[in-house]
Amino acid sequence: MRVLLYDWCESLNYYYKVDIRDTFQELGIAYDVFQFDFDQEEIEELQRFFDSVDASNYDFCFSVNYFPEISSCCNRINLKYVSWGYDCPFNVVDIEKTLGNACNRVFCFDRIQAQQYIDKGFDTVFHLPLGVNAKRYGAMSFTEDIRQQYKADISFVGSLYEGQYSPIAEICDEYSKGYLEGIIEAQRLLYGAYILDDVIDEQLVDDINNHFKELQRDTQFRLSKEQLIHVIDQEISRRERIIMLNLLGRRYDTHLYSLQDYQQLGGVKVHGGVDYLTQMPAVFNSSKINLNITVKGIQSGVPLRAMDIMASGGFLLSNYQPELLEYFGYDEHMVTYESMEDAIAKCDFYLKNEELRRKIAMNARENVLENHSMTDRFRIILDVI
Repeated sequence: MRVLLYDWCESLNYYYKVDIRDTFQELGIAYDVFQFDFDQEEIEELQRFFDSVDASNYDFCFSVNYFPEISSCCNRINLKYVSWGYDCPFNVVDIEKTLGNACNRVFCFDRIQAQQYIDKGFDTVFHLPLGVNAKRYGAMSFTEDIRQQYKADISFVGSLYEGQYSPIAEICDEYSKGYLEGIIEAQRLLYGAYILDDVIDEQLVDDINNHFKELQRDTQFRLSKEQLIHVIDQEISRRERIIMLNLLGRRYDTHLYSLQDYQQLGGVKVHGGVDYLTQMPAVFNSSKINLNITVKGIQSGVPLRAMDIMASGGFLLSNYQPELLEYFGYDEHMVTYESMEDAIAKCDFYLKNEELRRKIAMNARENVLENHSMTDRFRIILDVI
């Protein structure tokens, strides 16, 4: 078996550069890598590349996340295109125009997102939870010096999504802005329920676009419902993460690892980003509690951060996610919270109960490495295609 593998950027040392390739090698899958920068290169260059590809040499083309331009190229040369997303939603403009391409086998880690497309008749979409490189994580160990370097009561590794909502709010009239603020706060307080698809309609999007047209008559910008929901998802997550970190930072030794330099957090020790393959597992393993504050657009699935925390031997405290409780036992492999107050109370309890905390983290690591390996996930993908 031979695969054509899309690599986003050679300079990025991300999990698809090591874990995906390790998995292919373990399964005996040969691969050739191609690169394309959608921000810097013209689509015609991608099309010319695929025109030079002999589809008979490959069983399929693979990418992490879904790229409609790659799907269209694969469809034209009759090459299967397999996509496995770790983003949810995909945040692809007009995704439904290409999602039904016959070449596609698109895997979503969020069951609700996958089912929404399946219900619309897309038989090219499948649900598949994320997995980890069990061999890589299983071989990891951390020296006491490393653990001292990253020790913390509570850590969060992730983005604070700065600067995406404010430009949208600025082009809204007062009514639309007030409405958006209302639904942001309503959704932020809801755990286990997602309302944005229902409360954001095309009329609201039209009102925002029409008002912006009045402000700048020559603008070519037009916001879509999907784009607005994506921005609102991130704004809700930004506020939730900031509030949570501020509350915890006043009480415990709390650390943030993020590419954003956000110094306004009370009592929180702010660090830069960490390397996915080396530093991040050390943070997870060395912290007493690791937070998973899921982006609201992930309605049911288990994000990669949660899998990585458990695979690293870290203790996971997560917001409620239906699939997390489906695959892992509460108070056996991880703990969930259902409100800010609940999260603080559980941090207090588990910080005081070290033996229980360590046992849960150990159980989780064993579970993930045995039952949620990327190798097993790819065997499912191969069965499907």
